[in-house]
Amino acid sequence: MKDTFFGGMSTTQRSQSINSFFDKYVSKKTTLKEFVEKYKVALQDREEAEKQADFNTWHKQLVLKTPSPFEKQMLMVYTHEVFKKFQVEVMGHYLDVILCKGMKIVISLLLQYSTLKRMKSLL
Repeated sequence: MKDTFFGGMSTTQRSQSINSFFDKYVSKKTTLKEFVEKYKVALQDREEAEKQADFNTWHKQLVLKTPSPFEKQMLMVYTHEVFKKFQVEVMGHYLDVILCKGMKIVISLLLQYSTLKRMKSLL
């Protein structure tokens, strides 16, 4: 398996991922013959899920959650599954920017108010 890319997953993570995948199809009591049959079913299910994901990527449009042109560009690049994860990150950043701008506005208004109040007291 040295020629297989696992996206930076450790040996333990790969093992847990593979075990998790097979847990849906086999148990400790599964015979070798049943394992071979269920392995075929598992591969067919996985292939069907990939086909469905590909179909959704090409035929269903996800909703943009920000006016960010970067988000729109990434919608065209990423699969839906990856884009949804990306979108969570973008929304977090976007909300941070809005909150930051909102706080600056509030602080600015408070400063203006206190300046006006001081000016009135001088008159």
